[in-house]
Amino acid sequence: FYTNSSQTPKQLSTLSETINGNFVKTIAKAAKENRIQVVGSFYEKSRKKDRVYDTSFVIDKTGKIISKEGELLRWVSAKELKKAKLLPANTKVVNYFLK
Repeated sequence: FYTNSSQTPKQLSTLSETINGNFVKTIAKAAKENRIQVVGSFYEKSRKKDRVYDTSFVIDKTGKIISKEGELLRWVSAKELKKAKLLPANTKVVNYFLK
């Protein structure tokens, strides 16, 4: 699913799922039906309040998850980075989307 840069950590937390959630299950089913390998990522639930893991996974041709790795995100907006002077004031933030 798509998430935009204006979503809050709490909003992302409500969208997140476990590795056994509907999102990954749907992809695993499609991988098996089409006999393809899939590499993807999603926001995985964390035990920490309003935090998610940015989790990558690999699904093989049989629909089995063969690899998974997650990194806990501390969601920081570009506005926060500028305020903390970690980005130059004139920095333009651009989002890129694949279609």
